[in-house]
Amino acid sequence: MPVDDTHTQVYRVNFIPSATERSPESQDVPYEYRPLKDDEGNYLMDIVSAQDAMAWETQGDITDRTLEHLGHGDIGIVMFRRMLKEQIEIVQNGGEPFGVIRDPAKNKILHIDVYNDTIGLPKGAYRPQEFREAS
Repeated sequence: MPVDDTHTQVYRVNFIPSATERSPESQDVPYEYRPLKDDEGNYLMDIVSAQDAMAWETQGDITDRTLEHLGHGDIGIVMFRRMLKEQIEIVQNGGEPFGVIRDPAKNKILHIDVYNDTIGLPKGAYRPQEFREAS
């Protein structure tokens, strides 16, 4: 989330489900805080989020886009910037940007089976019970 014109606060939450372990309802969910830097301010490069932070933070505050030279391969960047400009103008004129759905009847949660065999999660194994029964 934006903090000011040149800083963003990033929160990353990871979840690893277990077929057998459950957190007791009467206790706080266990968590582990992982700092991105050591006591000397060096990035802990064995953590992917620390690698991301290093790449973002070491670029400096704001890049002067007037000095960049975009080529044909950068068409996606050009398209993205145009889309952002269009959506900003829509909001400035009192409209809603795309992707905002305020009607709860049209804003349903999609429940998708978890599948990741690299960590041993077979398809459908961790779907909430009420959705398995409704399927």
